[in-house]
Amino acid sequence: IDSNHASLYAAWGKVEAIEHNVELARELFETGLELDPTSTRVYHSWAHLEEKVGNVDTAVELLSKGLEYDSTNTYLWQALGQLALGTKNYDRARECFQHALYDKRENDDLPSVFAYDSYGRMEYTLGNEEKAKQIFLEALDMFPKDIRPMQCLALIEMKRGNMDEARVWSELALRTNQRDSFFWCLLALIEAKVGNIPRARALFKRGSELNSKDAVIWNAWSYMEWQEGNTTTSEKLLRRYFVTKYDIRGDFCILAETMDDSLESSTYSRLLL
Repeated sequence: IDSNHASLYAAWGKVEAIEHNVELARELFETGLELDPTSTRVYHSWAHLEEKVGNVDTAVELLSKGLEYDSTNTYLWQALGQLALGTKNYDRARECFQHALYDKRENDDLPSVFAYDSYGRMEYTLGNEEKAKQIFLEALDMFPKDIRPMQCLALIEMKRGNMDEARVWSELALRTNQRDSFFWCLLALIEAKVGNIPRARALFKRGSELNSKDAVIWNAWSYMEWQEGNTTTSEKLLRRYFVTKYDIRGDFCILAETMDDSLESSTYSRLLL
């Protein structure tokens, strides 16, 4: 029997899991392991299924079993770290992410970028800002075209009030991916904070043209106009925010409570766990 077929069963099982055919997916994963008991793809995919249906202990067992056959597998360690995060076992999560990133591997296999992302955001959430920044810089060095570390570095510097550095990371992200409306919004917020209102307004406009369903843009733009004293424009934009986020139609009253820290929360949510 060709053991390479185990990967096909892993892929097929993932499809059935997505379709919520849980028992069939389990049967396919079992068949895959019968063909190749060392298949880390099967262990990883099966563990993901068990996590989704609430069987966290089973997921941990499957990932641990897979590591018996490949002790440096970055994806198995990363998945174990995610499970530890879910139970707020941060020490265990840190241990798993470090294995995922720094274990020596054959054939110069790259570590998981998702491990960098989760590890960095965990450290930032725990208050370890410098450690988080170091992790994101390492990620960017390893994956120079991935926008996730760029956005986190921009948000860290923005939170610190280092707008020049935040602008550098945001512009780098935009040059890498001009279709993501979040970065147009983020750069607009940075320009607004340093008082460059015309440029901020142009950036908000461009972001809203790229993705008119991004409620954060309408809210952020509205808030800027409100701060500038342009209440009529602010109200129009805030109405657009309500329509986009809550699908409210017709005449309705604008609520002042939207002018709170919800904008900050939504902006920095990509940095926190």
